[in-house]
Amino acid sequence: MGGLNRYIFKKAAISIGGLIIFACCVLLMERLLRIFDVVTNSTNPASDASEMIFSLLPYYLGIAVPLALLLGTIITVDRFSRSSELTAALGAGVSLFHMTKPFLLIAAVLACFTMVIEGYLQPVGRYNYRQVENHIKQTAFTAALREGTFTAVGDRTFFAGTGLPGAGIGPIFIYEKIMDEDTEGGDMNQTGFRVTTAGKGELIIREENGDSSPVLQLEEGRGFQVENNQQLGGELSFLKSSIAGAATVTTFRMRGMMNAK
Repeated sequence: MGGLNRYIFKKAAISIGGLIIFACCVLLMERLLRIFDVVTNSTNPASDASEMIFSLLPYYLGIAVPLALLLGTIITVDRFSRSSELTAALGAGVSLFHMTKPFLLIAAVLACFTMVIEGYLQPVGRYNYRQVENHIKQTAFTAALREGTFTAVGDRTFFAGTGLPGAGIGPIFIYEKIMDEDTEGGDMNQTGFRVTTAGKGELIIREENGDSSPVLQLEEGRGFQVENNQQLGGELSFLKSSIAGAATVTTFRMRGMMNAK
């Protein structure tokens, strides 16, 4: 590669590389809002957000690389034309085909890079993103305590009131399915449900063996259980009760398999 081609290659690579970074940042801005909305319910938001962003990079690179190649080529040639470098090169007897070699080389490298991204990195990254998102939604107990909304976490459905000034959150409603295995088919069927209400509650983080485990402490509550359409044991009242943080975590589907029925 001659000196002119090296010069063109350097200028084109800088323009295209800068556009790739810029395009990825712009495309990630909208997704960041959704990622932050998810990780606010996580006990380790910084790590989870970084992992989700890193997993999505191949997806946005697949969009940014072709766009940056097109715009970078146009911008580089336009700069050469405006600065009269293109005219000087043509006047020196350099053909347009000769000056396109650096762009063709960059395009070939980016084409191979895009094949790797689209063929392997993107599907793996999308799967990892959904896996992390699924894990957060199952294990982040605070997801169940969004004020004024019903939220399902595992077999439980939570509702939290708008909060009590200086006294935690409340009132709280918890609906929990009672599941039993079918003796014939081996499937899990709902045989009843359990309802718990409390006037107020407080979410605390318990440190145990280096792991953070959220615990919901309820006060002034009541509960009852129904199985096979019959209420069992009447109504239970309590002054204080605690609910462990994470619901039973189910493994995210294997990559390449559709969701089970």
